Amino acid sequence: MPHASNNRVLLCLAFVVGAAAVIASCSAGGDSTALTPGQGGADASVAGSAGVGQGGGNNEGGASGGFINTDAAPTDGAVSDVPVNVCGSQCGPVELCDQQFLGYDDDCDGLVDEGCGCTPGLSHWCFKGDPASRNKGACKDGVEKCDETGHWGVCFGGFHADTKDDCLKQGTDVGCHDLSVLPFTAVNLKDGLGTFSSPTSAWNFLVECPPSIPAANCPKVQTPDSIDATYTPLQSGQYNVTATKDGSDSCTFSLYVGSGGLRVELNWDHQGEGADNHYTDDAGASGGGKGPDLDLHVHRPGFKTVWFNGPMGMKGDDCFYGNCTAASFVMTMPGAPNWFTADQYPHNWTRQEPYNPNDPIYTCYNAPRGAGDEWKMFKKGCHNPRLDLDNITCDNTVSDPQSELFCAPENVNIDEPPYGLWTRIGVHYFGHCFNGDLHPQITIYCGGAQVAQLGGSGYNAPVTFPASSCNASSDDDSDNAFWLVADVMAIQGVCGEVDCIVQPLYADAASKTPLISTGGKAKSQFGPACPPAPPDAGGPGCN
Repeated sequence: MPHASNNRVLLCLAFVVGAAAVIASCSAGGDSTALTPGQGGADASVAGSAGVGQGGGNNEGGASGGFINTDAAPTDGAVSDVPVNVCGSQCGPVELCDQQFLGYDDDCDGLVDEGCGCTPGLSHWCFKGDPASRNKGACKDGVEKCDETGHWGVCFGGFHADTKDDCLKQGTDVGCHDLSVLPFTAVNLKDGLGTFSSPTSAWNFLVECPPSIPAANCPKVQTPDSIDATYTPLQSGQYNVTATKDGSDSCTFSLYVGSGGLRVELNWDHQGEGADNHYTDDAGASGGGKGPDLDLHVHRPGFKTVWFNGPMGMKGDDCFYGNCTAASFVMTMPGAPNWFTADQYPHNWTRQEPYNPNDPIYTCYNAPRGAGDEWKMFKKGCHNPRLDLDNITCDNTVSDPQSELFCAPENVNIDEPPYGLWTRIGVHYFGHCFNGDLHPQITIYCGGAQVAQLGGSGYNAPVTFPASSCNASSDDDSDNAFWLVADVMAIQGVCGEVDCIVQPLYADAASKTPLISTGGKAKSQFGPACPPAPPDAGGPGCN
């Protein structure tokens, strides 16, 4: 969907390292859930089609789990089931804060990383209970966020191997069970019902989005009063599903949504709001949508060139609306990102042979608002990098995520991120100005795990684009705001998985003031120098 503004060009023709979120995800006995680079993160189930958490496991020790707290072993000969950290030999007296221990409940008190320092705005997977059970069967990570005091908060969500959840004992034939899918996947919600799916004449399905997703960006269930109800999540995270039959009997289960590689999602408030008399749709008709227009920018890893340098500058080192949607790759137009190679990791096109268009690695094929069909026509897989779609204007009363007026988020994916190079993220207030404050939010995922959520948190105050930061008479004005968000680096974890370092960018590090510049400056300069690369990162950081 092209911008209606005459300032847009339709291209169909033409991180301080010590505070980084670097995590290992080994399981007991040296078992690794890692995938080869570019295939995804530690959770192999996320990389597949819609599936269910499988029960199993016996907690008897060894590689399948069962670390025992020998200090707390009962004197009557019974075996204690208190779990301990996979990297330790027994349950210790304190929570461990070194990088390799983050995410686990080391002192077995039901809390994760309590008292450990961190950089506000960063996130991390977390898992309570036997660490060897992580990502096994129905077991799923939660998310912990670094609060404004610089400490990790509670472990939210997930399904754990502790005494409360006991995830390994959940079988798919007993009641409702969780599902794991890729973004943009149409899910048959009845697949999560298990034995709860008995003959009945009245059904209702309700899906709650993760709290990070604004209401306008939360899709509704399609045909919610039917046993054949479907749901299409557009963003990563843990969704809660409630199924009710015959008006009273109900069950709940989670829908875990995620993909591999590096994924950056942009949300902002007031989408689909405001006057619409000066907006046009693709056919030039008025009233085709409304709301302020923000754009996501992801800079080429390891390069310090200026932003917006394509298509006129030809060298496309900035993946954004002008050169990174499907239309830009019809004939690999000049200025389209050509960052990688054809025959080795990372590839320009993420693809598996023999080519199968139904392969779940091709997440772009299901992109909403018709963008998926554009990607699919190339028969090459998904471009690396890509902007799945450019959200320009929308209508926040539309609930169908496949409608061109649905307020879909913008997201950029680097399915095969190169190791050891900084990738910088930016947000531009392009135009369609809103008569009030806007609050953009960036959420960063690495290997399917959330590693940062910046904008509403992580700074001395929420990131704000006031009405004065957008010229109402001219889109893409040189004085419109440009937020320099963060530098992100992919590294190979100790178990072979893809991990990430995230370093937020500040105008003043001491006060944690967000770094907000202008589009005009971004077109002439990269911004602050890249941080140095940490030892053994696999690359120089920036060239």
